[in-house]
Amino acid sequence: MATTGSATSSTNVLTTLSAGSGIDSKALATNLVEAERAPQKAVLDRRITESEARISGYSGVMYAVNALKDAFTALQEKPKLNVTTATSSQTTALKASSTTAAAVGTHEVEVLAIARAQRSMTAGFAANSDALNGGAAFSMRIALTSGASKTITVGTATPAGVVSAINGAGAGVRAQLVNTGDAVNPVRIVLTASNTGIANGFSVTTDNGAGSAVAGLTFNQAQPAEDARIGVNGLILNRATNKITDAISGVTLELSGLTSGPAQLDISRDTSAVKGKITALVSAFNDVKSVLNVVSDKDSTVEKLGGSLASDGLVRRLREQIRSIMTRDSSSPSNGVNALRDIGITIQRDGTFQTDESKLDDALANRFDDVVKMFTADATIQPSGGIAKRGLAGDAAFQLKGILGTKGPIMAASDGASADVTRYKDELTRLEGRMTTLLDRYTKQFSVMDELVGRVNSQKSGLKSSFDGLMAMYTNK
Repeated sequence: MATTGSATSSTNVLTTLSAGSGIDSKALATNLVEAERAPQKAVLDRRITESEARISGYSGVMYAVNALKDAFTALQEKPKLNVTTATSSQTTALKASSTTAAAVGTHEVEVLAIARAQRSMTAGFAANSDALNGGAAFSMRIALTSGASKTITVGTATPAGVVSAINGAGAGVRAQLVNTGDAVNPVRIVLTASNTGIANGFSVTTDNGAGSAVAGLTFNQAQPAEDARIGVNGLILNRATNKITDAISGVTLELSGLTSGPAQLDISRDTSAVKGKITALVSAFNDVKSVLNVVSDKDSTVEKLGGSLASDGLVRRLREQIRSIMTRDSSSPSNGVNALRDIGITIQRDGTFQTDESKLDDALANRFDDVVKMFTADATIQPSGGIAKRGLAGDAAFQLKGILGTKGPIMAASDGASADVTRYKDELTRLEGRMTTLLDRYTKQFSVMDELVGRVNSQKSGLKSSFDGLMAMYTNK
């Protein structure tokens, strides 16, 4: 029994000594480092994702609020709302357009003459390349009735050369070659004044270089220059052009023929344009409300925006501020038109605004000036700063501009989220640095361990040989 027990004990020792470490030290080091890195990295990655989502949420909110600001801006100045249309009773002879400077009313306009440009031409030539002045260069002087003049040198002494020289000189006339189709000498040089009106008429003289006119190059007037002549509410006016902008304030008249007696020109207010701006304002507010609902709803599935600002106090503050902007009284009420509710725009149970079109149409048709004052305080240009009564739209645009500004709450929150992303990414970089250092330390420690185990295994092999010898001697006895 003693022999058996000793043999078993010796075998167990030898088995243990010959087992080696059995460890992949590189994998062990890597796994230990990853076990420490993973939870810290997961936290930082989640914070980066949340912060980037907040940035997207702030961008969505800013876009919607900016659209609301633009809608108020379109309503904040009186000239932008005084949209008019001009209608002529004789459109074949007279057309008209109006700007916001035009006053509503009716005018009588009679076209008595239309403006014309002078046209002059030469006698015929056999071809474009016919020699003029014996082929020698010569000069031409073009003088306008207004007093301006220009002397031109014609280097290529042909009809084509004359046309090229005149068109390149900017002398107030245009030149062209016209082929009349005549059997003999079909080519003519035609000059036309660049502008209509008597003051833009012209005369042409030539000099052959010896103080005489160039033979065969005489321009005869085919159409005289004429001014337009119109009667406006009984007053006769002459103008050099058929596009007249200074006869009726804010109205452009375009003449194309003579009227058969006075034409009636009606300047009427275009309330549809203002109505479109007001309904666009309502839509813009409802869009802001929708965006704020999406970013604050943690269950929203809207990509990139849904729930991005859940539990963010900024959303609640913006919702209150913008609703107040829409429901408050104007700083410039007028004859009972004090707020949006007085022109048919009211808030619903769900917080959106709705337009009563019949009430809005009635307000624009019968109380237009009051509506304009309520929105604009009758301002032509809103002040860019300071304390002032700007009207409902002017006050709103000014306030929203501050909310959207670089020092406003949305930008400040977005900048804060961007700073968080930067900080978390810096922490990730530092974490990776620490993990690299830790991996190096583990690798060195396990390398030392492997070296030690190697030495032990070497000693173990020697001991095993000794034990094997002893056991053989013991067994043989």
